[in-house]
Amino acid sequence: MAIDLPTTTGGWPVIYADPPWNFKSNSIEKPGRNARRHYDCMSLSDIAAMRVAEITAQDATLFLWITGPMLVIGAHFPIMKAWGFKPSAIGFTWIKLNRKCEGNLFSHDDIFMGGGFTTRKNAEFCLIGRKGKSMRKSASVREVIVSPVLQHSRKPDETRKRIEAYCDGPRLELFARETCDGWASVGNETTKFNESTGGEQAQPLPAGQHQREGHVNVDGENII
Repeated sequence: MAIDLPTTTGGWPVIYADPPWNFKSNSIEKPGRNARRHYDCMSLSDIAAMRVAEITAQDATLFLWITGPMLVIGAHFPIMKAWGFKPSAIGFTWIKLNRKCEGNLFSHDDIFMGGGFTTRKNAEFCLIGRKGKSMRKSASVREVIVSPVLQHSRKPDETRKRIEAYCDGPRLELFARETCDGWASVGNETTKFNESTGGEQAQPLPAGQHQREGHVNVDGENII
């Protein structure tokens, strides 16, 4: 089933996405602490099948959140290709602090310690994909974001501010879980984290869209 994505005149020049990545270890029957306890996940093939390429502008920038394991195996390559983008750079690296950490001064002990089958994870990454000409309007936007962890999978609001400083809109957020002024939002939980009213074009995805299962092989390894 195709996802009905909103359009805008001339196409969207900015796409911001935080896909519900599915891991082989994400049990449906016993979700435990994995993402399925919070929301349904999507296979790489389902994410890639979204018709993003049809709604983007001739010159566009994609900001794509990805986990470390998915980044290492190159899970973003088929998705960016299907969506009409070429991998360009790591746009943002979020260094996570503990929830109780406040202010700009922090120590090593304030850095959040997440899970992980190898080292314990402390960071997430937002990649930049490019279509057509570069849209960068400011050379002062920095990569590293240092801020406390939020609710499960919620990303720092600072990310949107930096995207706004980096390139002009209009801007579309996929898999959004809050609406924001100046952004169009699409997702199953577009108001989950809303702290105030605002935003525009908040549209739910069709029921059951995130419940389809699939398997994608990357370099000989079934990851989902």
